[in-house]
Amino acid sequence: MRYLWFALIPGLLWMMGGSDADRAAPPEKVPSLRFVDLAHSAGIDKFHDVSGGPAKNYILESKGGGVAVFDYNDDGWLDIFLVSGATFEEMENPHAPHPHRNKLFRNNGDGTFTDVTEAAGLGAWGWGMGAAAADYDNDGCTDLYVTYYGKNVLYHNNCDGTFTDVTQKAGVAAGSWSTGAAWGDYDRDGYLDLYVARYINFRRAEVPGKGQSVVCQYKGVPVQCGPRGLKTQTAILYHNNGDGTFTDVTNKALGPDVAAYYGFTPLWVDVDNNGWPDLYVADDGTPNLLYRNRRDGTFEEVGAIAGCAYDRDGLEQSTMGADFGDYNHDGWLDIFVTNFSDDHSTLYQNTGGGNFNDVTEQAKLLSVGWNNVKWGTKFFDYDLDGWPDLFLANGHVYVEADRWGMDTGYKQHPQVLRNQQDGTFKDVTAELGEDLLQKHLGRGIALGSLFNDGGADIVVNNLDDTPSLYHCPTPTNAQWIVLHLQGTRSNRDGLGARIKLRAGGMEQVQEVHQSGGFLASNDVRARFGLGSSTVVDELEIDWPSGLVQHFHGIRSQQILRIKEGESEVAPERMRRAGSNHLTKS
Repeated sequence: MRYLWFALIPGLLWMMGGSDADRAAPPEKVPSLRFVDLAHSAGIDKFHDVSGGPAKNYILESKGGGVAVFDYNDDGWLDIFLVSGATFEEMENPHAPHPHRNKLFRNNGDGTFTDVTEAAGLGAWGWGMGAAAADYDNDGCTDLYVTYYGKNVLYHNNCDGTFTDVTQKAGVAAGSWSTGAAWGDYDRDGYLDLYVARYINFRRAEVPGKGQSVVCQYKGVPVQCGPRGLKTQTAILYHNNGDGTFTDVTNKALGPDVAAYYGFTPLWVDVDNNGWPDLYVADDGTPNLLYRNRRDGTFEEVGAIAGCAYDRDGLEQSTMGADFGDYNHDGWLDIFVTNFSDDHSTLYQNTGGGNFNDVTEQAKLLSVGWNNVKWGTKFFDYDLDGWPDLFLANGHVYVEADRWGMDTGYKQHPQVLRNQQDGTFKDVTAELGEDLLQKHLGRGIALGSLFNDGGADIVVNNLDDTPSLYHCPTPTNAQWIVLHLQGTRSNRDGLGARIKLRAGGMEQVQEVHQSGGFLASNDVRARFGLGSSTVVDELEIDWPSGLVQHFHGIRSQQILRIKEGESEVAPERMRRAGSNHLTKS
């Protein structure tokens, strides 16, 4: 049963308080809309992701690494956590120096970032993969889960700018080779549960060398082996017990015969609009999975029946990244997945009730990036017109691509696909500046408004390289609003809450989530482009607890915090760097 709470705010709300100094100094406006890479000026190019050796003899060396954007010290500014890999030599010599480590960069609120890794207690080493940030114990401080080739780590946020490794106590180490992880409250008890995708049961001594098997060749060229031909892994679903510990409920919740696939990117997403989070998992070289929530603590796997396990020809694809969004404004959340080269990325349109059609061709996406190996992806509205666009990070896995002239080469540039508002997308990368045309080995991506100016910012972790930080200045005269939900009866982050926004005669729907992309964790704040509308006519928030709230007449150009059950909204608090102590509210 849903409980209706109506909060009518008379007139218009005031603009966000504070002086101009309370906003970051974004890059200088440019004559035309374009993306600029600010990694160097922001100071995050001090990080360099290393994953194995340059020859890439094994598949493990080609997959990482991830990235998370989240506000670790609750100062109102998104910080950046980047995950690094390692080398086999480092793994075999645990007492030797280990220069390749994950890094946490604190947002200074002025367009720059400071490396606070050691001070925060996050300077561990290992062959890192992905990251997932969320407040799992509802104490108001965002915690961090990091996946590895090896044991995973759960860092509890101590609410003073530091973290403590609580993996053993919590019982979420997983082990083997984990990839993407996602937080979501599948039983709606107010505590976030954790799904961990796993990839290959990888043991280097058991893997053939390049070209030594039929699955170790690509277009007649000897290459690294896998994933096909290598042992698969089962994923793990951890239930949050509400006391800082978790229970492995994989077989209890997902069934005794859980598919062992090459798992990459999980999404908690309510596909049938019944208020309960379902689970979609993007898999490499094996069918994608859709677990429909039965609302009793168990799930039914329906990917093939629902039409989102294979492409339109009934073929499994080699899927890496995934995200969801309502690209066509019909109120149903659609799914987009990225795939290997010589194949298209796939757009699954939700036709209602959690059933999907592959509309890649109709959306004019069939040939876009066909030769690219496509990784992290996000729906995002870069031009603030109210229609979700797409970002794709690209980069090959085979170093042989350059030598043999296969596909588009080893390094590849990212892509931006603009929503044409008619069900189709257009590749506009070349129109958005030279920085987007620089080639990298893009892997994990995370989305968030890092400068608090309503603009779209994407951090890309580039393999064997420094990261990219693509910033798109806010278009002239374009309106926006950012909403930061705070649960009270629901989980603190409001993950799973559905937001309906009506402005200028258009209705938009978003679901609060941190997952999506590839090996990534994204800003949990919901960012809406409003076109030319300066007022949100109506805002409806459907919380996981069942509570429904309505607000009216909200002015644009604001970052607002909305607390579950309260009748008023408030400007987000933003503080300059200088104090790491968190002020709970």
